[in-house]
Amino acid sequence: MKRWSLFLTMFFINLIPRFLAACYSIIHDCDEVYNYWEPLHYILHDYGFQTWEYSGEYCIRSWFYILLHSIILVVPKSLGFRRITEFFFIRFVFAILCALSETGLCLSIVRILGKEMGFFYFLFTITSVGMFNASTAFLPSTFTMYTSMLGLSAFLKSSISERIIEIIFWFFLGGIIGWPFSLILTIPIIFYQFLISIYSIPLKQVFLKYLKAVFLSVIILVLACLVDSLAYRKFQIVPYISCIVRYIHIFVPAFVLVISFLRVLLIIDAYSAHMSVYTKIPSVSDNFGNILCIGKEWHRFPSSFFVPDNISVKFIKSRFTGLLPGEFISNKNEWRSGLWSIPSNMNDLNMEEWGKYTDISQCDYLIDTDFSARYSFENSTEDIIEPRYHSFIIDRVSSTYYCLDHLMV
Repeated sequence: MKRWSLFLTMFFINLIPRFLAACYSIIHDCDEVYNYWEPLHYILHDYGFQTWEYSGEYCIRSWFYILLHSIILVVPKSLGFRRITEFFFIRFVFAILCALSETGLCLSIVRILGKEMGFFYFLFTITSVGMFNASTAFLPSTFTMYTSMLGLSAFLKSSISERIIEIIFWFFLGGIIGWPFSLILTIPIIFYQFLISIYSIPLKQVFLKYLKAVFLSVIILVLACLVDSLAYRKFQIVPYISCIVRYIHIFVPAFVLVISFLRVLLIIDAYSAHMSVYTKIPSVSDNFGNILCIGKEWHRFPSSFFVPDNISVKFIKSRFTGLLPGEFISNKNEWRSGLWSIPSNMNDLNMEEWGKYTDISQCDYLIDTDFSARYSFENSTEDIIEPRYHSFIIDRVSSTYYCLDHLMV
């Protein structure tokens, strides 16, 4: 009873910063939007932006990870919740999962290493800016973080025979569904566990435990391959594994609590405009202008979940010369045909495709950032790629028969 009381106390304390992260944490990278939020939006609402990684020609990303998250939103969607409500609903689910994982690991530390170590771990995690940012991010690495904490919690269990299956299962679950390159980091733990096991329990029992753990992992792998193969309509073995990672993630812990708090506050206060401005877009009827254009702000687009119904998002030309995401193919006669259809205007060289752009004259709304200092160096506003829209575009198109509203960040 005392153990459950401690668990619940720590869990609910942990929920406070995680719920705050769900409410206020910004989207730190456009990769999260275009490679995870937009495919999820496509599965749920038959519309979303598609990157080349999801093209049936390249098959870099796994749909199994996206499908699992779409299941979470089945009930909210069936109840007619707004899309932005769906966005925050799944973030709250992330917050609960993270709090559960952290609490489980903390209790294992208390049980094995003592109350002092458990207290310091608990203190550093609930005040860490890194955990604040990562806890509710829609990224495979976040899912792997959850499973890694559960795997480490199992590793600290006192019963060697019980923890074998749990350790392998949690780490492999995070590697297969989340980030497969994390499996490399688990090799020392699994090897150490194997050495301890063969000296503690009969060798036959060790192999049976490992065999059962591998069997469970293979089932997950088969399910992932089945979903991805059905989605792309060709055989796929967890698309992430076919990639070569050319960068290294460096995690630097935040030891100074005041600096951590200030960083969180600064991020929310100074960089959250791209998430709040989209909530100001009015809902429109079908017979009213409904094209929202984005230029140089494309990489801060917070996902289609923030866009009202009947509003279509389009890109206009900016100084960016790489490959922009396209729209998933939508076919009313086939369910989510964009899963397997090979889109046009895609390449794996990050080469610019002009078919992704919409002419500015077609826009009814425009979201842009005004860098006033930049324009003071411009000699002319006639032919520049990124004009100062709020003083230039309105006058230029005033002779046309549509209204161009602008939201300046």
